[in-house]
Amino acid sequence: PLFIEMYFLHEKKGLGKNIKEIKEKYSLKNKFIVLFAGIKGKMKGACNVLYVVNELYKKNRNFLLVAIGHSTSEWEKAKKNIDSKSLLDLKYQDSHTKELFFASCDVFCMPSISESFGLVYLEAWSKKKPVIAADIPAVRELVGKSKGGILVNYGDEKQLAESIEKLYFNRKLRESLGNNGKKVLTEKY
Repeated sequence: PLFIEMYFLHEKKGLGKNIKEIKEKYSLKNKFIVLFAGIKGKMKGACNVLYVVNELYKKNRNFLLVAIGHSTSEWEKAKKNIDSKSLLDLKYQDSHTKELFFASCDVFCMPSISESFGLVYLEAWSKKKPVIAADIPAVRELVGKSKGGILVNYGDEKQLAESIEKLYFNRKLRESLGNNGKKVLTEKY
């Protein structure tokens, strides 16, 4: 599905139990989860995120990239050059499972140069998650103005790594950005 069903945008009782189950199923407990959801291609920034999280994982085994979506040849080639333990690579998921991954992640990261709006950022905000996005006009308008995430230059892996680490070390910032995004989602979208 391209978007979490509207039903799932509202907090539900019992979601915590489902989050615990998915974390157990995929061995996500005690991991700092960077989530990518979309077409796993160069234009979406997927390969950059893959390389960056792999480098962070080499320094700190708590980092993990969970990537959901359609694979591309670029992605498959890039995966050959990383430690497979830094990645949980999944195909598209049903709405409920996708919602659980958004609820389980610590940060949503899609530094795409090909976004015209970015519904996926709204999905992250529905679960009060901060986003990392490419600093391009359409996304700057959405993410920058909402103060719901961090903007990075497309393809700048150093800046991307610094942004992920900044959010890793600063829980209050993660919460603040996620809350700002949720507020904008609720009030405007």
